[in-house]
Amino acid sequence: MSAQPSRQIKLTSKNLNIYGLLLLPMLIIAGCTCNNHQQKTGMQDSLALLKADSLAKEGRMASHQFSFDSQTTGWLSSALGGRKVYTADFKNGHPPGHGIDSTAGGEDAAVGLFGDSVNFHPDRKYYEDYAKVIRFSPDSNYILDFGSYGNIPVKNKAGLTSLEGGEPDTKIMVGIPAEHKEWQVMFAGPGTVILDAKWKNNHQFMLLYTQQANKDRTDTTLMMGDMQTRSLHWYQLGK
Repeated sequence: MSAQPSRQIKLTSKNLNIYGLLLLPMLIIAGCTCNNHQQKTGMQDSLALLKADSLAKEGRMASHQFSFDSQTTGWLSSALGGRKVYTADFKNGHPPGHGIDSTAGGEDAAVGLFGDSVNFHPDRKYYEDYAKVIRFSPDSNYILDFGSYGNIPVKNKAGLTSLEGGEPDTKIMVGIPAEHKEWQVMFAGPGTVILDAKWKNNHQFMLLYTQQANKDRTDTTLMMGDMQTRSLHWYQLGK
């Protein structure tokens, strides 16, 4: 018995037209899927940028909502040696080292945002040695360090620890111990004296300091920080 010849499909213009018609919907679907994916990715990137910009603006705006209530003015009065303090005594200020040319057009020198965080892994000795210059928020979630930088813990014969200055500069840090993160919120050179620091509530902190402006004038400034919005605001005390 002779073998049957194999059947071959002859490509004619008619067949090509049929294959083309069958392939076209598949190409359209694939193209739509690719475009949809690109559009979705583009929208997600745009939304991420808008969200980041919105959070930054929110942080700047939220810092303006800090209130000078009786608790705040009472603490300020105590930190200033009993001087009576009123809300109207404080005007918008600026961070240490800020110059006239340091602010871009349209920006507010009195308002700022946290920079990048750094690792925070203190040992038990850190909390013991620098207890005098550390403030925990009421819920213990945050920590404000206004004096460990440049200070050396020294124990006397009675075993009590005191801090001796070894660095003329001042650096203020805030952190989240549970997340091992902290941020530098202020750096100032010689002539800066920290008067006191306090947490206003679970997420807002206050720092009062003086700075030698010139040989005849000393400026007193209140810095307020908000851990939720990662924002800062400086208020200067009028004479």
